[in-house]
Amino acid sequence: MSAHVKGLAAAALLLAMGACGDAPEPAREDADATGVSDTAAPAWVVELAEVADAIEARPSAADSILAAHEMNRGVLDSLMYEVAGDAELTAAYQGARRR
Repeated sequence: MSAHVKGLAAAALLLAMGACGDAPEPAREDADATGVSDTAAPAWVVELAEVADAIEARPSAADSILAAHEMNRGVLDSLMYEVAGDAELTAAYQGARRR
């Protein structure tokens, strides 16, 4: 397993761990009846989700996908950790990912 795939797996694990809290998050004023925020995701989070979707679809092309987005593996890992450390960014990232 390549280091990049391991990094993505670790980031996904961190995201999943952050989303598995025992208590539900309190309702926010900018959330609709479903609890989904009306605030748009930051552009860099949407791009990060697009990159992750593309790499998931074509793992062998990870380096070229990253290069096309002016990223490298270190940048990707750093951004994923930033998202994983913030509940709002995690929610935005998860919402931006293709299912």
